[in-house]
Amino acid sequence: MRLPIALTWTLAATLCLGMGCDRQPGRASAEDSPTSDAGSTPNIDRITTPIQTVQHMRHLHQQSAVDALTVFIQPDQREGVLAQLAAIDRLTMAYRNLNELLLERIGPGTASLVRADEIANLAGVFSADVEIVEERVEGDYAWVKYSVAGRVPLEEAQFVRGAGRWRLRTEPPVPELTEQLRKLADAADRVAILVRSREMTFEQVQHELSIRQEPILRRIAEIEARNQPND
Repeated sequence: MRLPIALTWTLAATLCLGMGCDRQPGRASAEDSPTSDAGSTPNIDRITTPIQTVQHMRHLHQQSAVDALTVFIQPDQREGVLAQLAAIDRLTMAYRNLNELLLERIGPGTASLVRADEIANLAGVFSADVEIVEERVEGDYAWVKYSVAGRVPLEEAQFVRGAGRWRLRTEPPVPELTEQLRKLADAADRVAILVRSREMTFEQVQHELSIRQEPILRRIAEIEARNQPND
């Protein structure tokens, strides 16, 4: 599970660290999708197709059932995928907590400062707002196309059949990027501590976020540049 191309720009826009920060986050509802993951956990023996596997994996992620999720990821990629997924979840939670605090202390005008829902849509097939489009199976390999928050082009997850089930196979996550996501969450937590301890304006909170997170975003840009595929 690789993070999106141009991750630095995506995060900078999401964190409202630059110009154009008056945009309000738009969020499609996954519950309204015909491929929604809502409902009870299916019998694992009935999960036979790649699309059913994606739906089940998303359900397990929503339930924080990490041990059960592990068996649906290629063995050599499990550690990296789960670590990156946990980092995105932690960052999402840090921003949601900060947003709730800002709403309480400053007011609704702070809603555009950090966009937790958009962070939650950086997790590929595990993103919050996914609509599954189609699957393609060729022997023991399969591809599932899906959209995230209505964005185009569509994204694609690859699966390999093994041990009687379909397993997610991705480009290996970059551990350095995972660590930087954790640092972004730490920075948001530190700003939340400041907001709790004193009266602050919207602009002051934005400044505190910027001075803590912009160095991390620069580091992410450097990591991205080193890990771009060769033409």
